[in-house]
Amino acid sequence: LGGAAAPATQPMYKGHAWFSDKGEPYTYDPEKAKQLLAEAGYPDGFTTTFVVPTSGSGNMWPMQMNEYIQKNLKDVGINVKLESIEWQTLLTQFLSGFPKDKEVGAYNISLPTISPSFYSQFFATSSIFPNGINLGGYSNPAYDELINKATASFDPAEQTALLNQASAII
Repeated sequence: LGGAAAPATQPMYKGHAWFSDKGEPYTYDPEKAKQLLAEAGYPDGFTTTFVVPTSGSGNMWPMQMNEYIQKNLKDVGINVKLESIEWQTLLTQFLSGFPKDKEVGAYNISLPTISPSFYSQFFATSSIFPNGINLGGYSNPAYDELINKATASFDPAEQTALLNQASAII
Protein backbone atom coordinates (compact mmCIF):
# COMPACT_ATOMS: atom_id res chain seq x y z
CA LEU A 1 0.00 0.00 0.00
CA GLY A 2 2.93 2.30 -0.65
CA GLY A 3 3.60 3.00 3.03
CA ALA A 4 -0.04 3.91 3.75
CA ALA A 5 -0.44 1.04 6.22
CA ALA A 6 1.48 -1.35 8.44
CA PRO A 7 1.01 -5.13 8.39
CA ALA A 8 -1.55 -6.30 10.95
CA THR A 9 -0.14 -8.95 13.25
CA GLN A 10 -2.83 -8.88 15.94
CA PRO A 11 -6.33 -7.46 16.26
CA MET A 12 -4.91 -4.35 17.96
CA TYR A 13 -2.20 -2.06 16.69
CA LYS A 14 1.25 -1.91 18.22
CA GLY A 15 1.14 0.45 21.19
CA HIS A 16 -2.42 -0.44 22.23
CA ALA A 17 -2.70 -1.93 25.74
CA TRP A 18 -4.17 -5.15 24.31
CA PHE A 19 -1.30 -5.62 21.83
CA SER A 20 1.14 -8.24 23.09
CA ASP A 21 4.86 -8.21 22.39
CA LYS A 22 4.80 -11.93 23.26
CA GLY A 23 2.84 -12.90 20.16
CA GLU A 24 4.75 -14.72 17.44
CA PRO A 25 3.94 -13.13 14.08
CA TYR A 26 3.55 -15.31 11.04
CA THR A 27 6.29 -15.08 8.44
CA TYR A 28 5.97 -15.39 4.69
CA ASP A 29 6.80 -19.05 4.16
CA PRO A 30 4.95 -20.69 1.22
CA GLU A 31 6.62 -24.07 1.80
CA LYS A 32 5.49 -24.19 5.42
CA ALA A 33 2.00 -23.14 4.29
CA LYS A 34 1.91 -26.07 1.84
CA GLN A 35 3.05 -28.42 4.60
CA LEU A 36 0.33 -27.15 6.97
CA LEU A 37 -2.30 -27.52 4.24
CA ALA A 38 -1.20 -31.12 3.63
CA GLU A 39 -1.34 -31.86 7.38
CA ALA A 40 -4.86 -30.40 7.46
CA GLY A 41 -5.95 -32.77 4.68
CA TYR A 42 -5.55 -30.43 1.69
CA PRO A 43 -2.36 -31.64 -0.04
CA ASP A 44 -3.63 -30.26 -3.37
CA GLY A 45 -5.06 -27.08 -1.87
CA PHE A 46 -8.68 -26.07 -2.27
CA THR A 47 -10.96 -23.42 -3.75
CA THR A 48 -12.84 -20.81 -1.76
CA THR A 49 -14.64 -17.51 -2.28
CA PHE A 50 -13.86 -14.11 -0.82
CA VAL A 51 -16.80 -11.73 -0.78
CA VAL A 52 -15.46 -8.22 -1.35
CA PRO A 53 -17.28 -4.86 -1.20
CA THR A 54 -17.23 -2.55 -4.19
CA SER A 55 -16.63 0.27 -1.67
CA GLY A 56 -17.42 1.17 1.91
CA SER A 57 -16.35 -0.38 5.20
CA GLY A 58 -13.22 1.74 5.37
CA ASN A 59 -11.51 -0.33 2.68
CA MET A 60 -9.00 1.79 0.78
CA TRP A 61 -8.75 -0.42 -2.29
CA PRO A 62 -10.82 -3.54 -1.65
CA MET A 63 -10.37 -5.28 -4.99
CA GLN A 64 -6.64 -4.54 -5.33
CA MET A 65 -5.98 -5.67 -1.77
CA ASN A 66 -7.88 -8.92 -2.30
CA GLU A 67 -6.18 -9.57 -5.63
CA TYR A 68 -2.85 -9.39 -3.78
CA ILE A 69 -4.09 -11.90 -1.20
CA GLN A 70 -5.49 -14.06 -4.00
CA LYS A 71 -2.07 -14.15 -5.70
CA ASN A 72 -0.26 -15.10 -2.49
CA LEU A 73 -2.73 -17.87 -1.68
CA LYS A 74 -2.54 -19.26 -5.22
CA ASP A 75 1.21 -19.73 -4.66
CA VAL A 76 0.40 -22.35 -1.99
CA GLY A 77 -2.50 -24.04 -3.81
CA ILE A 78 -5.49 -22.10 -2.49
CA ASN A 79 -7.62 -20.82 -5.34
CA VAL A 80 -9.64 -17.78 -4.34
CA LYS A 81 -12.63 -16.63 -6.34
CA LEU A 82 -13.37 -12.94 -5.73
CA GLU A 83 -17.02 -11.97 -5.61
CA SER A 84 -17.51 -8.20 -5.58
CA ILE A 85 -20.87 -6.98 -4.27
CA GLU A 86 -22.43 -3.77 -2.99
CA TRP A 87 -21.62 -2.92 0.66
CA GLN A 88 -25.11 -3.24 2.19
CA THR A 89 -25.74 -6.50 0.32
CA LEU A 90 -22.47 -7.85 1.70
CA LEU A 91 -23.42 -6.91 5.27
CA THR A 92 -26.88 -8.46 4.94
CA GLN A 93 -25.40 -11.68 3.54
CA PHE A 94 -22.74 -11.79 6.26
CA LEU A 95 -25.19 -11.28 9.12
CA SER A 96 -27.73 -13.77 7.79
CA GLY A 97 -25.26 -16.65 7.85
CA PHE A 98 -23.26 -18.64 5.39
CA PRO A 99 -24.58 -19.00 1.86
CA LYS A 100 -25.39 -22.61 1.07
CA ASP A 101 -24.38 -22.47 -2.59
CA LYS A 102 -20.65 -21.77 -2.17
CA GLU A 103 -17.78 -22.09 0.24
CA VAL A 104 -17.04 -18.61 1.59
CA GLY A 105 -13.62 -18.34 3.18
CA ALA A 106 -13.72 -14.62 3.90
CA TYR A 107 -15.99 -11.63 4.01
CA ASN A 108 -13.89 -8.54 3.48
CA ILE A 109 -15.52 -6.18 5.92
CA SER A 110 -14.14 -3.85 8.53
CA LEU A 111 -15.74 -4.23 11.91
CA PRO A 112 -14.62 -2.45 15.08
CA THR A 113 -11.94 -4.27 17.01
CA ILE A 114 -11.55 -1.91 19.95
CA SER A 115 -14.07 -3.70 22.10
CA PRO A 116 -13.58 -6.71 24.34
CA SER A 117 -16.50 -8.39 22.58
CA PHE A 118 -14.45 -8.49 19.35
CA TYR A 119 -12.33 -11.26 20.88
CA SER A 120 -15.32 -13.44 21.70
CA GLN A 121 -17.28 -12.69 18.51
CA PHE A 122 -14.53 -13.67 16.08
CA PHE A 123 -12.27 -16.15 17.85
CA ALA A 124 -14.07 -17.82 20.77
CA THR A 125 -15.23 -21.40 20.34
CA SER A 126 -18.86 -20.44 20.88
CA SER A 127 -19.62 -17.13 19.23
CA ILE A 128 -22.38 -15.05 20.81
CA PHE A 129 -24.02 -14.62 17.39
CA PRO A 130 -26.52 -17.30 16.31
CA ASN A 131 -25.04 -17.60 12.81
CA GLY A 132 -21.47 -17.39 14.12
CA ILE A 133 -18.83 -14.90 13.18
CA ASN A 134 -15.97 -17.29 13.95
CA LEU A 135 -15.72 -18.09 10.23
CA GLY A 136 -12.57 -20.14 10.58
CA GLY A 137 -13.95 -22.30 13.37
CA TYR A 138 -11.01 -21.36 15.60
CA SER A 139 -11.05 -23.22 18.91
CA ASN A 140 -8.50 -22.98 21.68
CA PRO A 141 -9.48 -23.81 25.30
CA ALA A 142 -6.74 -21.57 26.79
CA TYR A 143 -7.94 -18.67 24.65
CA ASP A 144 -11.60 -19.31 25.55
CA GLU A 145 -10.74 -19.31 29.25
CA LEU A 146 -8.99 -15.93 28.95
CA ILE A 147 -11.92 -14.45 27.02
CA ASN A 148 -14.49 -15.78 29.48
CA LYS A 149 -12.55 -14.24 32.36
CA ALA A 150 -12.09 -10.93 30.50
CA THR A 151 -15.76 -10.58 29.62
CA ALA A 152 -16.80 -11.42 33.20
CA SER A 153 -14.42 -8.89 34.73
CA PHE A 154 -15.43 -5.37 35.71
CA ASP A 155 -11.84 -4.43 36.56
CA PRO A 156 -10.32 -2.56 33.57
CA ALA A 157 -6.73 -3.45 34.56
CA GLU A 158 -7.55 -7.15 34.86
CA GLN A 159 -9.50 -7.10 31.60
CA THR A 160 -6.59 -5.38 29.82
CA ALA A 161 -4.10 -7.98 31.10
CA LEU A 162 -6.35 -10.86 29.98
CA LEU A 163 -6.96 -9.37 26.50
CA ASN A 164 -3.23 -8.76 26.12
CA GLN A 165 -2.65 -12.46 26.75
CA ALA A 166 -5.42 -13.38 24.31
CA SER A 167 -3.79 -11.21 21.63
CA ALA A 168 -0.55 -13.16 22.01
CA ILE A 169 -2.44 -16.40 21.36
CA ILE A 170 -4.21 -15.08 18.28
